[in-house]
Amino acid sequence: MLIGMEYVAREIHFYTLFEVVYLTRSSEARDQLANTLVETYAKLFGFLAEARDYYSEHTITRFAKAIFNEVDEMISTVDKKRLVIEQDARLIDKQDSDENTLLMSKSQQDLALKLESWKVPLESIATDVSEISDTVRASKRIDILKWISLIPFASHHDRARDGRLAETGQWLLNNGAFRQWNNTALPPVLWLHGIPGAGKTKLASLVVDYFSKSIEPSVNALIYFYCVRDTAEPERAEPGQILRCLARQLAY
Repeated sequence: MLIGMEYVAREIHFYTLFEVVYLTRSSEARDQLANTLVETYAKLFGFLAEARDYYSEHTITRFAKAIFNEVDEMISTVDKKRLVIEQDARLIDKQDSDENTLLMSKSQQDLALKLESWKVPLESIATDVSEISDTVRASKRIDILKWISLIPFASHHDRARDGRLAETGQWLLNNGAFRQWNNTALPPVLWLHGIPGAGKTKLASLVVDYFSKSIEPSVNALIYFYCVRDTAEPERAEPGQILRCLARQLAY
């Protein structure tokens, strides 16, 4: 929302210069320019009214509201209006005679120069705002993912695979039962069991690495979780926390 308000402030200043420079000149395109400016101001001030309502609400309500679409829609509409305004301004310049241009007051000439100096930076505002919006979206998304689960599953995987020697566990990947499960997903669950310390976690990390290299992320999702019975990390044995962590991975 703040991004949109900054954009509105810049645009209003920009169009104020247009009014002084072009609406005081005699031209058939002047009325057309005036109408477009009125429509643009209506869009800009309408957004400011929405911003006032937005900031009058409770903080939690504001956080939950998705306001990025409104900002993007407003910027897109105003950018289109600006193209029309600049086209009308060029038409006025063309219709004006050289004599009228020479008779333009010194203050108008100064404003015209300011207007030209504003055009270049304003052309890149939409792009800059879009990039900032993307950054804000990414930051908000990260906050939501952290709210879903703070369990560092990737670090658990790194610890599980740490110390695993080359070629360790290749027998599992070459096993007929594993190949059948991998190719057909039948049976749907491949149960690997063994006594404590037999190396099940190392083998599990090998399978995770195998699929991380072989699947297409845009088609399939790879999610995993290393459960442990440890009073220092009780969340790693709690079903609710496990499901939240898996849900976070699916949301990536």
